[in-house]
Amino acid sequence: MYTSGSVMRAEPRWFSDTDPITGKTTTVISLVGINSTIHMSQAGVGTVRMQILNTTYMETSKPALGSTVTVYYTPDPANDFSVAWRNYFKNSLGWGETATNTYQLPSTDTLVIKRYDILIKSI
Repeated sequence: MYTSGSVMRAEPRWFSDTDPITGKTTTVISLVGINSTIHMSQAGVGTVRMQILNTTYMETSKPALGSTVTVYYTPDPANDFSVAWRNYFKNSLGWGETATNTYQLPSTDTLVIKRYDILIKSI
């Protein structure tokens, strides 16, 4: 019998941390988009040239966010990684699942989202 699923090679570097003095919690989510203008491949060991195209940084505090933060995962039908993301959100981060592919962060005072767009220039 075949069961569908997915796996992460490495978990994203997302984390929440509470300041022991103030008791305020900060949650950081980092996103990396990797693109190329041509198809490339290489066998063995090689060198890859990359360029950072854009960096977006957003920080907001709870009054701007409201009382909760919800993350939605919309799977690509051809590449559905919802099982891996569910395991990561629920088991690694301890977020609650409120509906299918919908997760809620525990209480956080500050949310930081960083996005990096990387262009693969050559190999």
